[in-house]
Amino acid sequence: MTGPKKLGFWSNLKAANIGTQRGFLNMGHKYRVIKDFIDYDGTTHKIGEL
Repeated sequence: MTGPKKLGFWSNLKAANIGTQRGFLNMGHKYRVIKDFIDYDGTTHKIGEL
């Protein structure tokens, strides 16, 4: 078994809204959906949703 990967190991893809900048979501902050997606629970989130 190998240990955990370094911070950023899984995040070398470019996101449409932040380019190459990376960070984590913070509790208590609101984020707007910029691309439709289905979350782990199977809920669909549409563009513009907060």
